[in-house]
Amino acid sequence: MRLSFRGGIHIAGHKETGKLPIEVMPAPGIVRISLAQHSGPPLKATVAPGDKICLGQIIGMSDWKFACPVHSSVSGRVSAIEKYYDPVKAAWAEAVIIENDGLDTPDESILRAQAQKREIERLTTDEVISILKYAGVVGLGGAVFPAHIKIQNSLGKAKTLLINCAECEPYITVDHRAMLEYPEKLLGGVDIIIRAMGIERTMIAVEDNKADAAAVLAGMTEGRADIEVKLLKTKYPQGDKGMIIYALSKTKVARSMRLADLGYIIFNASTCVAIYNACAEGMPLTQRVVTVTGDCIKNPKNVLARIGTPVADLIGFCGGLVKAPEKIINGGPMMGNALWDTNYGLTKGMSALLALSGRDKKDELPACCINCGRCVQHCPMRLMPNYLARLGKAQNYDRCYEYNVNDCLECGVCSYVCPGRVEIVQYIRQAKNALYAAGKR
Repeated sequence: MRLSFRGGIHIAGHKETGKLPIEVMPAPGIVRISLAQHSGPPLKATVAPGDKICLGQIIGMSDWKFACPVHSSVSGRVSAIEKYYDPVKAAWAEAVIIENDGLDTPDESILRAQAQKREIERLTTDEVISILKYAGVVGLGGAVFPAHIKIQNSLGKAKTLLINCAECEPYITVDHRAMLEYPEKLLGGVDIIIRAMGIERTMIAVEDNKADAAAVLAGMTEGRADIEVKLLKTKYPQGDKGMIIYALSKTKVARSMRLADLGYIIFNASTCVAIYNACAEGMPLTQRVVTVTGDCIKNPKNVLARIGTPVADLIGFCGGLVKAPEKIINGGPMMGNALWDTNYGLTKGMSALLALSGRDKKDELPACCINCGRCVQHCPMRLMPNYLARLGKAQNYDRCYEYNVNDCLECGVCSYVCPGRVEIVQYIRQAKNALYAAGKR
């Protein structure tokens, strides 16, 4: 039986790249590595212009308790540390610019870890947490929350591990390919989490449009009573933590609830692969798979690229543009962020790079709510987006708070189904940011 949740929408998947194997992109001549690649405040550079850098060397760190370091993805020389406006954080941040010497000289920390030949079955909980912290592993599904903090905060509480393989956003196929091409590493990462946390039950949740991947994982876990592969109905936003838990257990999850208090912890497929790479191979998070696609890309691909690879280089690796895009998007079309600078470097949280052409001319007409109620009908959180948009536009944020605006996922379903083309999510984000600044979360 395919599992699902109330609300949401069925939208065109555009998952053609799901059939394309991952291609390894050669390291670029220059990388631009952001120091704002995890949830929380940006890091501070630990290097300076002129410094020689090794592959895997820490180049950014912070004293903040939830900080997660950033590493160099190449060896070479720091040419500059530049300020830039980050479209995801909507704030100024710094990026370390490194000229690649083409040698990939590994940092001593990598050599030490590999020389130890770790027996991952014998790693203690504290060792796993320490390894993931210094390897800079964060959630690769978009939230970029540090993996070591998630484990640390869930110890003794979470007994059920959910592996989120829904990948419900259109166009994105990195987790699909990870399940097909890296299943041993994925399940190796799962086992590391199970042992470190004393997990009793694991569910691998896969949307049914990736049945081939589900079959691979089911075959590899056959005979294991502690791991189940569950098929989910393909629907957006199935990959949200609240939606996936409801689909699997019919437990309703309020946005204010901590999953650990409900007995759950969630990681996505690509994060499990990164956890395995850090613990078993001693490799920090210096590269990731990104889906480069859209109707403006000549040869769409799933690309394994170095962190900091400029967007322009990623597009060039895929044959360039066949026409001028109206938008270049970091992430999916529903929850991604528009990019205006193709010098922007690949980040840990960038699962897709989309180059999409122009909209229909009717979008030039003024946006107007026609009171049809579609946004209310399809909202997976059972909110009233029509009211929230009006109140947000009027800057009546206290009333937005009363209407539970902070429960909004910002999934974009309401904006997608709106025939009046009202930018509902933007008004909701505006209200949430104002309330956050006022201390109302």
